[in-house]
Amino acid sequence: MLRHLGKPVVLTGSQIPIEAQDTDAKKNLFDAICFACEAVRGVFVAFDGKIIHGAHATKCRTRSRDAFASINFPVIAHVENGLAVYTQQIQQTAFWHRMHEKTADSFCAQPELCRDVFVLKLFPGMRAEIFDYIRQNFRGVVIESFGIGGIPNEQPEKYRSWRRRVLQWLSPRSVCMRASIWIFTPSARAWQNKKSLLRETKRRSSSL
Repeated sequence: MLRHLGKPVVLTGSQIPIEAQDTDAKKNLFDAICFACEAVRGVFVAFDGKIIHGAHATKCRTRSRDAFASINFPVIAHVENGLAVYTQQIQQTAFWHRMHEKTADSFCAQPELCRDVFVLKLFPGMRAEIFDYIRQNFRGVVIESFGIGGIPNEQPEKYRSWRRRVLQWLSPRSVCMRASIWIFTPSARAWQNKKSLLRETKRRSSSL
């Protein structure tokens, strides 16, 4: 939405109201201001001492101070005593150079969002044919699976049907998978199926 940023935009918040004695709002705001003074560009989230890339930040806890996590991307930095300490992992990525380079393009805001994204909430027994309709009418799909991220796998042929349709989608569309429950005692088979499908979707996506 924010194109050709030349400065950092840092978002923050709190788990505990600012008027409470043990609030985390003041520290999060302090950390956000500290990182906003860095000579970098992009959108970031400052929370619980961590700086996370805005496009990879997701809220995964509702009560812990450590509410946000970085998904499929290294944490950018940690704020320690008012100073941003960048992680070694981020310094080894191409983004490290992009966030420090200057842009010659003029800043512009694009508030329009793509509306052709379908959120598919799975439940046990759901038929894979619904993916045929989604594929014909939408450009992206968020698969909100059950448990730790399982997909229908009661019978091998059903799992293969789901797998085939998800992989057919990846040309040239996007698939995002997320679990409805973060803490769960997993079924070994369900977890193995999810890992197998995620590995294949990641491989196919990177080749596009």
